[in-house]
Amino acid sequence: MCGLPSSLKVDVMSEPSISENNVCAPTSLDTSQAFQKHWFCVAICKDGSVVMRDSDSPAEFLDVLSNSLLAWVDYRTADFKQDVRTGAEKLGFTDKLVNSLADNPRLFYEDYDEEMGIKLP
Repeated sequence: MCGLPSSLKVDVMSEPSISENNVCAPTSLDTSQAFQKHWFCVAICKDGSVVMRDSDSPAEFLDVLSNSLLAWVDYRTADFKQDVRTGAEKLGFTDKLVNSLADNPRLFYEDYDEEMGIKLP
């Protein structure tokens, strides 16, 4: 959840890496094996802390998303057209956004002010 002990706050001028509890921390930890799951989330929380997590389900990000100012959720899939609706529904994206990206093979970006989707090859 957003909100970290003050000793784990991120200095925005430092180069953060991933700590054991998947939050940004200005330490030097090898991140080459980090984020092996299909879902990934980075969020700037209302208190200024930064959270980075990976997961097998987007449901694990809901607490972070509800307490963040800005968030990025990424999903890696081999079959975008089949999987996009399930993940988008769990995160609360509208059918309008999902259908626009899923049904138009040439469209890779859609922005409706309150929600935005980007499809990367």
